[in-house]
Amino acid sequence: MNELIPHRNDVVVSEDGMATDIMRGWMERIGRIITPAVYSIGSSQTSKAGNGIYILTAAVTFTLGIPEDRDTLIIHRNYSGSNSTIDGGALDINGSGTYTMSTDRETITLIYLKEVGEWVIV
Repeated sequence: MNELIPHRNDVVVSEDGMATDIMRGWMERIGRIITPAVYSIGSSQTSKAGNGIYILTAAVTFTLGIPEDRDTLIIHRNYSGSNSTIDGGALDINGSGTYTMSTDRETITLIYLKEVGEWVIV
């Protein structure tokens, strides 16, 4: 019989070491939670709550919304021409109120760290 037994770190595995249907179900749910939404930005606007990937398709001012601790944003500039401005809104980005994206295909990753009190480029 293939009985479920507890395993280190509270992962449930079968006796033969294969993930069970229960574990696969949890893994699918977790994947949906942590997979960020992707947004195409062609006009000035504000980021959504939570994690996200933002593709800038034109020169814009992109304002960062109010984050929760450890919110992560990936911002990619996917056009040539004028600069885009990333505005920290109520918070700084690496000690400055704004960040300028000036290079086509430039990508930055921002994480909000409550301990630091600002967005940090990583």
